[in-house]
Amino acid sequence: MNIKKDYSISVLFIVPYPVEEPVTRFRVVQYFNYFEESKILPKIRPFFSARLFKIKNKHGVLKTIEKLFLFAWACFRRFLDLLIVGRYDVVYISKEAFPLGPPFIERIIKILNPNIIFDFDDAIFAYAKDEWRNIWIDKNRVAKIIKMSSFVIVGNQYLANFAYKYNKNVKVILTPIDVKKYKPLYKKNHKNIIIGWIGTWSNVKYLYMLKNVFEILSKKYNFTLKIVGPDNIFNIKFNGVKIEYKLWSLNDEVKDLQSFDIGIMPLENTEWEKGKCGFKIIQYMSVGIPSIASPVGINKKIIKNYENGFLAEKESEWIEKLSFLIEDSKLRNNIGLKARKLAEKYYSVSVVAPKLVKVIKSVGGN
Repeated sequence: MNIKKDYSISVLFIVPYPVEEPVTRFRVVQYFNYFEESKILPKIRPFFSARLFKIKNKHGVLKTIEKLFLFAWACFRRFLDLLIVGRYDVVYISKEAFPLGPPFIERIIKILNPNIIFDFDDAIFAYAKDEWRNIWIDKNRVAKIIKMSSFVIVGNQYLANFAYKYNKNVKVILTPIDVKKYKPLYKKNHKNIIIGWIGTWSNVKYLYMLKNVFEILSKKYNFTLKIVGPDNIFNIKFNGVKIEYKLWSLNDEVKDLQSFDIGIMPLENTEWEKGKCGFKIIQYMSVGIPSIASPVGINKKIIKNYENGFLAEKESEWIEKLSFLIEDSKLRNNIGLKARKLAEKYYSVSVVAPKLVKVIKSVGGN
């Protein structure tokens, strides 16, 4: 059976998570319209089902039983995927094909279809200290997958430097955003400023770095700290700070970002954080709001200090720059406008998509 039909090339996307996870949504799925234009036929196969992804951080006996069942089913489905990899021109592996152990699934894929593109946008070779899977993972698995791949795509130069040790076919393709969907919602000046943060349970620890900052600022300014994420992070309490919790949803993500006046991205400075690709900043830029971020990794490249955003390392710098933006609506608007223009010029999916299409076609023989 010819699955390609009117397409010049077919790609099987092996991804860890469903569309609810940013890595799948922004590094794979949002390209599909552009693949259609380029005669590329995509097929996506996530390991986690939407249900397993939703409850993976839930606790309790019944939830644990359900997770074990759904995990076993996910494993079975992944082995079934091996039956179809040979029918595609390219197999595109995002981060990993299987969450545990050595890269045995990737090795089987390599035998069945040598045209592998490996993509990662985190320092997954370092593994976060709080990563629950650490004891179950081959610490050299990333290097091994890179070696067996025809081409490697990474989200920044720091990751590229690692990949180059094992494969010379490496290209940096940043994580873009659809600027037609993520766009500014210009608001009238108002007294209560919304300082916003959007993220996952694993990143909420960075907010605690600014605990003293927010508590000091709350004594002088009227602002709300809006936290958008999963419900298991809704227990943050800072003395005297008004906090609004908003459950993340795919349908509300754009509106939630548009509700911010200032976006923040605090980070620690370790090997793991250096591998991050600054996408939170790109989200803020796309909706035309100024952002303040830690000067770690690619953040220093995305943000031009005092032009399209601010970089802040010490508590005093966070207090100073947040104060600038809280006090001055014109400054917020001007920096937000410059940030939006940069998002359109460099970080739009329409600008980045041709680079990915070129790589796919080169690996697929077109």
